[in-house]
Amino acid sequence: MRKTTNLKIYILIFFITALPWFTYLYFFYDFKVLVNNNTWSQFGSFIGGVSAALTLPLTLTFVYKTYISQKEIEKSTLDSFELNKFNSYFFELLKTFNQYRFEQMKFWKKEGEGEKEWIYGSRFFLESRRKFQKLEENHEFQCAYNKTIDFNNLSFEYYFRSLNTLLEWIENSKINDNQKKRYFDLIINSLTNDEKFFIKNINYLKDDWNLNLLKNISKNLTLNFDYTNNQE
Repeated sequence: MRKTTNLKIYILIFFITALPWFTYLYFFYDFKVLVNNNTWSQFGSFIGGVSAALTLPLTLTFVYKTYISQKEIEKSTLDSFELNKFNSYFFELLKTFNQYRFEQMKFWKKEGEGEKEWIYGSRFFLESRRKFQKLEENHEFQCAYNKTIDFNNLSFEYYFRSLNTLLEWIENSKINDNQKKRYFDLIINSLTNDEKFFIKNINYLKDDWNLNLLKNISKNLTLNFDYTNNQE
């Protein structure tokens, strides 16, 4: 396709260059051009004037195409720079979020007489979800959900706020929409089903923690297993 386009351009250039010569020779040529300086001068003026008029649109077209090409290169370079800059911050923020999520979210669980253990990481959400199911046996869904959150209120608040902040940072970045979606999916797909359960039902939360983006995303969140309809 590109070769065909280039061939057409070369043919057009040849035609524009040759046209004034053929025109002059057809209408005005005589053998005196070889010895008459005035005739040479007229010939040169004619060729220059006609050629300039014919090649001006082509010149402007080339200048415009060069300008557009440079803009595309600049945009591509800028996009690559922004994406690299974004990646460096994104993975650092994600690392901080995961460290809190797996190491700091924890509580004591009494296993036996005088025996306790720390529950943290993915088990934090697993045990919290099991606690919700027990509460739901005697309370309505919203009440059971909030009682579960209240049991570890500070841990859940920081978790929800951190996740919402990370998602907002992606949303407000300069990368394009397709790239934003990939990063959103990367985060959501890394969550356990128990985490998704609490996020999906976040609109039942009685506390106002300014989680607008997280609440919006939660509407389209899909669980691998619906705990509200199935009990273990």
